[in-house]
Amino acid sequence: MAAAFADACGPRLAREASFRGPLPDGRLLVVVRSAAWAEQLEALGAQVCAQIEARLGPGSAPGLSIRVGQAR
Repeated sequence: MAAAFADACGPRLAREASFRGPLPDGRLLVVVRSAAWAEQLEALGAQVCAQIEARLGPGSAPGLSIRVGQAR
């Protein structure tokens, strides 16, 4: 899942965001370094989830929960 997330984000965003795992509701928890990166990922969220689901199957990425914090 982490590799699929990194591939879907692309190298630049993947350096600023850290996939932490699925939440109980199925959304993927992602921690980013700043509010600006949170906004960027929020804007790309549907596209990122679609690319993850194309790789891992339907329902594998129903949405993102994005938080600002220590990305790595």
